[in-house]
Amino acid sequence: MNNLPDTILHPDSFKNSQWSIVCPHCGEAIGFDGVFHWSWVIQGIKSSDSNSKIMPMDFDCVVERHNHYLIIETKDVGKKLIPAQGWTLERLRQAKTFTIFYVWGKVNPVEIEIVNAKGIRSKKDGKDATALVKEWFDFANKH
Repeated sequence: MNNLPDTILHPDSFKNSQWSIVCPHCGEAIGFDGVFHWSWVIQGIKSSDSNSKIMPMDFDCVVERHNHYLIIETKDVGKKLIPAQGWTLERLRQAKTFTIFYVWGKVNPVEIEIVNAKGIRSKKDGKDATALVKEWFDFANKH
């Protein structure tokens, strides 16, 4: 876990938070599945808008029940929520569309399946990952 991307703002806290437990219901191991290196996402955004200060964020926890969603963002005691994270989480309630990228390959994308707001699915080669983010960012800027 020494090769962390610079997008992890608090590496010591990150390293200490990695866990794996066994589900008491199914007996399967659950937990951390690897570090996602999202530099290609940042490159896609910057190639669409070189002045953008937008950075990706993750959800610490997402739970779905009967099409109702609970999103949890956690911070260590004394750490503040980054304003842009707060804006993103608040705006989710007003979202116009969602596009989902299912990405196989945590450091370098190998394969991507895209599902747009209409439910249309398409599979793409991971080598096009940055261009796909640029395409989405261009679309979001225009709409």
